[in-house]
Amino acid sequence: MKQTSELTLNNLNKENSRIRGQLYAAPTKARQFRDIKRQQDIKESLYLYLLEKREESAIRLGMYTPNAKIIENAYSSFMPIAPKPAIIYLASLILGLMIPIGIIYLINLLDSKIYNKSDLVNMLDIPYLGDIPKTSKKQKLIKRVDYSPKAEAFRIVRSNIDFILRNQKDQQKRIFITSTKAQEGKSHTSTNLASSISFSEKSVLLIEMDIRVPKILDYLGIKEKPKKGLSDYLADSSIKPQDIVVKHPDNEFLYIIPSGTIPPNPSELLMSPRVNELFKYFEKKYDYIVADTSAVGLVSDTLLISELADLFIYVVSADNVDKRRLVNIAQPLFEDKRLPNMTMLLNGVKPGKKGYGYGYGYGNNPNKKKKWYSFS
Repeated sequence: MKQTSELTLNNLNKENSRIRGQLYAAPTKARQFRDIKRQQDIKESLYLYLLEKREESAIRLGMYTPNAKIIENAYSSFMPIAPKPAIIYLASLILGLMIPIGIIYLINLLDSKIYNKSDLVNMLDIPYLGDIPKTSKKQKLIKRVDYSPKAEAFRIVRSNIDFILRNQKDQQKRIFITSTKAQEGKSHTSTNLASSISFSEKSVLLIEMDIRVPKILDYLGIKEKPKKGLSDYLADSSIKPQDIVVKHPDNEFLYIIPSGTIPPNPSELLMSPRVNELFKYFEKKYDYIVADTSAVGLVSDTLLISELADLFIYVVSADNVDKRRLVNIAQPLFEDKRLPNMTMLLNGVKPGKKGYGYGYGYGNNPNKKKKWYSFS
């Protein structure tokens, strides 16, 4: 009984120690419990707050009608919606054609120069005599034996002049040459045309009637300037017509009357009756008279002597003269018949791949054999 009682007492003491240990650990657990409780309360209050906001949002959304409505659900494909390659290629092709065409049209629209026969014929209702190709500045005069395009062009002009003046077979032919302004090739045309006619063994008298700016002797290469000329003859009645005539040193059929001393009153001199006497004196002595006159668009000298001419060659320089100015000056002169038998000559035409003008040329040597190959 004693041992049993001791065992019971030991058990009770152990239980007492266990209970006492739990009592000592109770404050720590209580504190941990309060912490957990506090966290629970915080999360609970936050959760209730969010629930409240959700309900408020739902109520707010329910009060308004949505601005958009889904008509059809979206779908996707493997092909891109934009950009579309076909449209891009088509637009590039159209723009690639329209832009250069527009630029070319604009350039042609703003370009007021004359370049070829069609430009001149379409603009003026005046007979077209021919065109002269553009050559180097060194090649001023054609030669007696010359197969260049320039020489052929002057032969064509010579033939056209003979056709126009075919009714004057046994009479002297007076050819006057003028232009709109200076630097268009009047003197160049006069000297080469006179030379071309003289090469056919026709006597030609070349008169330098542009007494303001004489250039004939320079083109012909005559270095010794005569002391007397046309202006001296008109001013001095003691000078005879044969005193002012100069024979070309290398051409027995070509004779020249230089301009002489540059006068202060060229228009008044050309109004002198001695001009008619001069032409009348040489009427039976030469087959042709070629007169290099002043630019009709600048001075009135040419109009004062126009009645003495059988044919007028109006020289137009390619890529040099303005279309509007040419129409305003040349067309009224033709319509009013101020210049007898007025014809147009286009000077300085740029040669094409196969020659000048109409795309034809003989070349420098007609006897030269053609090559079997061509890269043109």
